[in-house]
Amino acid sequence: MTFKLKSEENRDAVIAYLQALDILKVKFTVTISKIKKQRSIDQNCLYWLWIACICQETGNDKDDVHMYFREYFLGYSEKRMFGSLVRRVRSTTELDTKQFTDYLKKIKVWASRELGIALPDPNDAYFESFKEIYQNYI
Repeated sequence: MTFKLKSEENRDAVIAYLQALDILKVKFTVTISKIKKQRSIDQNCLYWLWIACICQETGNDKDDVHMYFREYFLGYSEKRMFGSLVRRVRSTTELDTKQFTDYLKKIKVWASRELGIALPDPNDAYFESFKEIYQNYI
């Protein structure tokens, strides 16, 4: 059972649920974790706009650039399955807003250093003209 605690009423419902469990017959594990806000729509739009720019400037495919950044900046895990080594690259959808902000900052610095591409923030004076150029490539 999963509960999202957003009010006193929710908390009371969780307490009532826990009190009704028969812990003499069945053992349970209870996990409480803070809800993290997923990346925002604005962050996601900015990310794909930057990807579009990098693709247009380098001639690479957007899915390939996306995969490269995921692996390079977010990492991956490996495990053996059916006799083969399987690599799982971390997904950007797993990131909360703070983690996604950090991810974007790393891409911005990398693009500047490695490609000489200046990726603007929405607050930059030339962002709107940048957006007009690259939004059609998303």
